Amino acid sequence: FFSKKKIVNIAVFIGASIFNDYRNILAVMQLTNVKIGNNVHNICEETDERRLRHAEVRPSENSKEARQLLKDPES
Repeated sequence: FFSKKKIVNIAVFIGASIFNDYRNILAVMQLTNVKIGNNVHNICEETDERRLRHAEVRPSENSKEARQLLKDPES
């Protein structure tokens, strides 16, 4: 039997894995003997790439907005 604490810890790990890096989800699937096909692997790779691109764009947009505010604080 799993205790509530173990279930919460597993849920936190999976949540953090989804937020940070989908490759950890593949590790969880492998440990639980879930068959990992090419589609799952590809989806994880695509999701990670999309997340990284989005993370790179946001600081750039924020910097641009900050520069505009410095030039014209009334806008």
